[in-house]
Amino acid sequence: MNSEIPEVVDGNGECLGLPDHFLNIPLTALRCSVNRVVALHLNNPSDVVDQETGYVNDYNGLAEFVGFTYLETEHFGRQESPTEELLEEWKTRDDLAPSTIGKLWEGLYILNRFDIMKDCQLGIVKDVESYQKNREREQDLMQPRKSNEASQRSDCPAEKKENLCKQDIESKTPQFFDAFVSYNDEGKDLSFVKNMIQILEGEPHKLKLYIPGRDGLPGAAKYVTEAKLIESRCRRMVIILSNDYLQSSACDFQSKFAHALSPGKYELQ
Repeated sequence: MNSEIPEVVDGNGECLGLPDHFLNIPLTALRCSVNRVVALHLNNPSDVVDQETGYVNDYNGLAEFVGFTYLETEHFGRQESPTEELLEEWKTRDDLAPSTIGKLWEGLYILNRFDIMKDCQLGIVKDVESYQKNREREQDLMQPRKSNEASQRSDCPAEKKENLCKQDIESKTPQFFDAFVSYNDEGKDLSFVKNMIQILEGEPHKLKLYIPGRDGLPGAAKYVTEAKLIESRCRRMVIILSNDYLQSSACDFQSKFAHALSPGKYELQ
């Protein structure tokens, strides 16, 4: 642990620390399951105030620790899950405490919420390991590939990069996306998707979405290309579920392929 977060040991002598290199990992590395565990604890209103720090040990205290204003905290309190709203807003703000796992861990420690730290410790470790593996895979994909023979022969051209979408061609480098949007582009869902794109790709979210029908290459082998994008270029999948979606063979392929990669990787939210 760093100097701001002393090593924590619960009543059973169990260490509740995290490896130092975890502390600067962004909160976006955590999946919904960890956020929900934190929310299940902090959503419950509390009258317990730490005499040293002055923080209430529920979501109000975490909001104050992070730097949210009183009015913003009141807004969170009117939501179905105040803590999850707080965490999502925190990720998008540059004027607050850094939205890192280390800062969240420090906040839980200051609020004396060792119960949450214990319940989330294993989940955080698994999520960070998965996040780091995905980052390493992305970095590997970004590196130019050369065979052993090519590295020994100056007259042998470098291996051609595979273009999977329009952005690959425009930027001349493989592009990665926050999410693959799975929807029936031949049904009535197109107008909904267009509105969603404006919201998620605009301020303040600025997400990078892969939209079939907009970003695909003409003439490409559709299923093969989309499978490669889902597996190696997209962090998440967003499914626009509707009656039209259920009638689409392409959508059926996309969702089943994503789930087959890892049953726990793509969660229904």
